[in-house]
Amino acid sequence: MPRSAQCAWATLRASAEFVYTILPTIVANLMRRSQPRIVEAFGQLKTVREWSEDSRYFVDRRCLYNRLRLGWSMEDAITTPKCETRYEAFGEIRSAGEWAKDPRCLVSPRLLFTRLGQGHAREEAMTRPRATDPPLVEAFGECKRLFEWSRDPRCKIARGAVEGRISLGWTMEEALTAPAGAKRSSTRKPPRPPRPKRVFRFFEGSGERKTLVDWVRDPRCAVKSTQALGYRLKAGWPFERALTQVDRFEAKVL
Repeated sequence: MPRSAQCAWATLRASAEFVYTILPTIVANLMRRSQPRIVEAFGQLKTVREWSEDSRYFVDRRCLYNRLRLGWSMEDAITTPKCETRYEAFGEIRSAGEWAKDPRCLVSPRLLFTRLGQGHAREEAMTRPRATDPPLVEAFGECKRLFEWSRDPRCKIARGAVEGRISLGWTMEEALTAPAGAKRSSTRKPPRPPRPKRVFRFFEGSGERKTLVDWVRDPRCAVKSTQALGYRLKAGWPFERALTQVDRFEAKVL
């Protein structure tokens, strides 16, 4: 769309009306929005943020704003506790947020809330790992996932550096405790297992015993590749015939 189609010329009267009538209203609304809202409760005047941070009440600012927007009185909005669903597991009753901080919970808070909302068993929702979770790694007699080890105070380097050291054959304890830039005492990689020796098959013909490669190089062989000779033998041809019979296509060309 051309720029001229998005703009329009205004008369001097319309410009003056905007500057002296509409613009002050817009500025006043913006200033009123930027000023904190002062609310009275229990004979005190405070902003909503100050009321939410008051140590005598246990309602966060977001909940307080939502309640005031719905028409609650300030006293009721502050003093009414939040209705949290509590779950029983391991013989204890706690909220989902408290269970997410429990060391027995092995999943993220988001996954825990999703499972509890779907009706999973309480203990299973907290202890069953995800199918895509990284494997557990053992070090210092403990089993943790790699991202958990990277947050451990015994870990001296970042998670990516730990992964690189493990790929080079470092032990988990060495990868975690060695400082950045340190070299392993023994940098030799473990020896690779020996490759299995290739077994060649020998074929006997004309009183001689050779491999297919040697037979194709023999001047008596009528085919030019080991693949063609192998196809003939797989098809059940006698070895002498597979070796000496000229291909029909080649015979026509000749």
